[in-house]
Amino acid sequence: NLRSDPYEEADVTSNIYWDWVLDHVYLYVPAQAYVAKFLETFKEFPPSQTPASFNLDSVMEKLKTAPTTK
Repeated sequence: NLRSDPYEEADVTSNIYWDWVLDHVYLYVPAQAYVAKFLETFKEFPPSQTPASFNLDSVMEKLKTAPTTK
């Protein structure tokens, strides 16, 4: 709730946040079931393209060898 915690510092400055987290720990197990069900759909419907892989070394090498324009 942004009205009660506009700077979202409750987890740093308040123990009430951790009380709330501990009071709602029981939700993690059902959430795992929903996430597992979602992840199972990737077997039937795999991603349509491979994810991009970025390597900083190759990017820097391309920048160094790129032709300069005048």
